[in-house]
Amino acid sequence: MEKKQLDTDEKGCVYFFKHIGLSPTKIGYSLSPSPIDRFEQFKTYAPYGAELVGFIQSDDAKSLETELHQKFAHARMKGEWFELDEVTIQKTIKFYSNIEQVEARNAFEILWAKKIQKEKEKGKLYLILALV
Repeated sequence: MEKKQLDTDEKGCVYFFKHIGLSPTKIGYSLSPSPIDRFEQFKTYAPYGAELVGFIQSDDAKSLETELHQKFAHARMKGEWFELDEVTIQKTIKFYSNIEQVEARNAFEILWAKKIQKEKEKGKLYLILALV
């Protein structure tokens, strides 16, 4: 399957990643409307496994990421890592999402679940995924 190059006016996303079993959450951004490529990179550096907690699509993902970093400055551990509970993350995702984004996220989650099922069937499942 050929990857489509994104135009600069297409939506990006802000994502929330964690290492499995650990509480710090990374808030980052991608110029892709889905965090899947970034997550694939992230899990390479996750010795305990990786978890995609959720994401928010945005017309200006970098600005939204900056806004969230400022909003959660009190919970910043280091760099893009924050000590946030699941409820706070889910409320944030809901607050910044509109119905079209929720529908797009649901479609993404279905595709991702199918990918996980394929990996599971091949015996290659090595992550736990907790999506919104």
